[in-house]
Amino acid sequence: ESFFLSKGVSQFRVVPSLGATESYPFTGSSELITDITSTGSTLKANNLRIINDGIILKSSACVFISKKIVKNKFLNFLK
Repeated sequence: ESFFLSKGVSQFRVVPSLGATESYPFTGSSELITDITSTGSTLKANNLRIINDGIILKSSACVFISKKIVKNKFLNFLK
């Protein structure tokens, strides 16, 4: 919400999505969407694009694990 407000957009509605968010503009469910993308292949496949200055958040995922669990041979692949 703060992203849109900072861009001067005051008329919007946040709608939770349970999947297939990319289809919303084509089904008339929305005029635009926000979605998480890493490679952009889903955007391209659905003829979508990132708008100029439209990145809300850049992030990455990390795995954290305790040393105690790493001793388990089953989990050695995480080292």
